[in-house]
Amino acid sequence: MSFEFKVDSRILDILVTGVWTLETAKQAQSEASRIVRQQNLAGILVDLREADVRFSSSQLFELSSSHAEMFPALTRHALLVSVEQEKELQADLKFSENVAVNRGVTQRTFTDPDDARRWLSGET
Repeated sequence: MSFEFKVDSRILDILVTGVWTLETAKQAQSEASRIVRQQNLAGILVDLREADVRFSSSQLFELSSSHAEMFPALTRHALLVSVEQEKELQADLKFSENVAVNRGVTQRTFTDPDDARRWLSGET
């Protein structure tokens, strides 16, 4: 597993490759929180298209719930997945989104990177 950070137009891009577990997601979340706060960023784009996502429902709940504590209010979170991942993980992605929204976090899932960036930028 690896993750790479890049800031572009007030958006933090996180490119994830390899196995993506709760442990690695929390490591990335901690570093992302620091970067977002330091640079006053508006959104986070987590690109999971190259990742092997391995979360149980309880782990998804734990991670999605913690976003509200880790990031400033109004920080938008976009998950970028492949079309295949969207089909395979549809129920888990919707669950994650619902948990985040119920905690006051704005989160959506996308398969198109341009759509995700427009949404993170507040253009849609």
